[in-house]
Amino acid sequence: MAVSAAAILPLITAVAFAGYMLVTRQLRSLAPVAQQATTAIAAVILGLPFLWLLPESLGGGATWPQGVAWVHLGGMGLAATLSHIFLTYALRLAPSALIAPLGYLELASATVLGWLVFGDFPAPMVWAGIALIVGSGLYLIHREQLAHRRPQVPVTSSTL
Repeated sequence: MAVSAAAILPLITAVAFAGYMLVTRQLRSLAPVAQQATTAIAAVILGLPFLWLLPESLGGGATWPQGVAWVHLGGMGLAATLSHIFLTYALRLAPSALIAPLGYLELASATVLGWLVFGDFPAPMVWAGIALIVGSGLYLIHREQLAHRRPQVPVTSSTL
């Protein structure tokens, strides 16, 4: 069975995003807006070569957007900026392991929006997978909250 680039690219994206979250958590002393501005500049500088290196079938080829594409790109930039700023604030307040499962809500929201905007209604197995993933993430959050509420019993010679 041959694996296409379409199957490998999301895997690379997931690994890169996990690294992004860990680095963002380490840089939590920086102001979130400044951090996102620096990230955006780095993304432009690092991403530009791919316009010419990637084949056109994978999104390569440098062409200027036309017409309403500018509005869509602006909306995408605004949504990405806001979501990453909120992620930066979240990573200041909670550990990465607690924030990461919430990222799976992207699956559910992308699925619902795909249905509402494009009319792509997912198969029942997709809904089952989303429920499993979101449920697991919510369970992890619940478990972490319970662990922080439990009183810590000090170990003394009388409790041994």
